[in-house]
Amino acid sequence: MLKGAAEFYRNFPNVKKGADGKYHIHNVNSNESIYGARDTDEDLSAMYGVTAAALRAAAILQVDGDLQAKWREFLANLTPLATSDDADALKPEGYTGARVFVRGRKPAIKPGGFTPDGNSLPMFLFDLCNSGPNRETANATFNAALRGGVGPQTTVQVLSKMAIAAAQLGRADAVRYMIPAQIEARIAERATAYKGGQVLDNRMTLREGPQAGLW
Repeated sequence: MLKGAAEFYRNFPNVKKGADGKYHIHNVNSNESIYGARDTDEDLSAMYGVTAAALRAAAILQVDGDLQAKWREFLANLTPLATSDDADALKPEGYTGARVFVRGRKPAIKPGGFTPDGNSLPMFLFDLCNSGPNRETANATFNAALRGGVGPQTTVQVLSKMAIAAAQLGRADAVRYMIPAQIEARIAERATAYKGGQVLDNRMTLREGPQAGLW
């Protein structure tokens, strides 16, 4: 599976090496907000994470020597994750805040959103935020997503990965509020959800109601 996923991206027709010598991915989406953009956060994070995992697995198993060389070259020349200080970053007009991860680069058929969607947070889930400048950017991105700060008033959506991101960043100040807030389902759910999406006797919930299966 790792090999197949890595090879899918490496051979994807919309992945091309640009004039800057870096591999870029074109005409792809980011979650539900951005269509037809370049270097989207979810795809780039997957490309970094899956290719590195495939390379490590192949080395341990001592297989696919020819592909190992190709994967190393691919990783070494893969464009960095998009950030707000990129000239082509998809960001609000006139943004002057801290350097944060963004959802992709221009051009985009439908730009939208700004920082990575809290329900996916791809660079966190692919373990790309634990060292170097990416860690500082990850903390700034986390802060930007919590405009009201963290405290007893903090709420966390049912599908959100923000509490996981807080734990990965060692943000005990946020974890202590965010995990209980998510478990207790403090944000109201759609009326169509079973029992209004409230916490059940088994401490779990049935949120994202029946409309999730109607597409």
